[in-house]
Parts: sequence; C-alpha cells; structure tokens
Amino acid sequence: AHNIQAGHRLVEMVKQQYSSDIYITYDAFHNAIALLMALGGSTNAVIHLTALAGRRGISIFPDLFDTLGSGVPC
Repeated sequence: AHNIQAGHRLVEMVKQQYSSDIYITYDAFHNAIALLMALGGSTNAVIHLTALAGRRGISIFPDLFDTLGSGVPC
C-alpha cells in the first residue's frame, strides 16, 4: 500500500512541476554527509554525493567531508 501511495505522490509532484532543486540543497548534502560519516559509509557514496552536488553547482569535496568527518563519531 505504501508503494502505491508513493507512486501516486510522485505523479502528483510531476504534474505540479516540483523540482528536485527544492530538496537538493547545501543543507541536504550536509545532512547526507553527516549520516554517511556516522554510518561509516563507502567511498562510493562520496563519489556519488560529490557528483550530484556538482550537477547542482554546489562544492562539497573535500571541504565539507573533512569538516564533518572530524566531528562525527563512527
């Protein structure tokens, strides 16, 4: 049932012309990197987050990884 609801919501968002720009922000990358560091995530995630940020014109590597990495316990 949840998958169907999610699908319906996605279709509504497309019809309403929602943009991922609303959600994919510098703060969102900050949260994603903090979570990645806390979970001891893979280097592959670093590559993908950096690439996604680059497509949005946001610079996160290596500065944000270094800053967050030193302060997030693993």
